[in-house]
Amino acid sequence: MNILGVGPLELVFFLLIALLVLGPEDIVKASKKAGKWLGKFRRSETWDNVVKMSEEVKKIPKNLLEESKIEEIKEDLKKTGKIVKEDFININELNRELNRDKYKVQKDNNKETEEN
Repeated sequence: MNILGVGPLELVFFLLIALLVLGPEDIVKASKKAGKWLGKFRRSETWDNVVKMSEEVKKIPKNLLEESKIEEIKEDLKKTGKIVKEDFININELNRELNRDKYKVQKDNNKETEEN
């Protein structure tokens, strides 16, 4: 679990340094002051603004997708792709029929040539 990019081992290291620098009595006082300060900050208008801005930033990708209408374009491309694929299949079938007819005509011409 990382909090603001600080992992558990880094937090333990920070607390040990604070304990060595401040001592056992002063670290308790510093912790109380830090807790009160954090409590005031969490109740402040600034924190509310930070939370609101964070929520808005999280919504940006979704809003961009909706505004750009990429999903609609994607669906249109899928439909067009299906139509092109069906047309390609039809063209292949027509090509096979033409080749069969061409083969039959060549075969008939060869027979006529052999008979003459």
